[in-house]
Amino acid sequence: MGYRGNRYSVPPELAMAAVTVTHPVGGQFIDTTTTAGIAVAHHKLLADGLGATIRDAGHVIALDAAANTGRPHRRNQRIPPGPEARATATQLRKRLTAGYRAVIESPITTSASTVIDLSAYAQPAQLRSTLK
Repeated sequence: MGYRGNRYSVPPELAMAAVTVTHPVGGQFIDTTTTAGIAVAHHKLLADGLGATIRDAGHVIALDAAANTGRPHRRNQRIPPGPEARATATQLRKRLTAGYRAVIESPITTSASTVIDLSAYAQPAQLRSTLK
């Protein structure tokens, strides 16, 4: 939950729930309670607007336990390509191989190219000084 530009942890089951934050005037701690008045968190107050996140160790452990289903996250699972992906890859390989052969078998032609003499620019560049 956010309070004065910082984020403070709450138990995972209250992640999107409405909570009440109390901060005594001049106090160094904030208390978080449910709407029913049950205290769920006690955090040291940080300076306003730091954008910091304060986590209670008990909240982190509870979150890890709730998220641990025994399977890795979908992004971490290795899923082999399906038949459509294999067919598409085969078509791409054929196109690339055919294009590569066409480039190799085509005669290399050279054309006369224009040569630019850069010595004409050397003297003005030497006379120019940007350190003045």
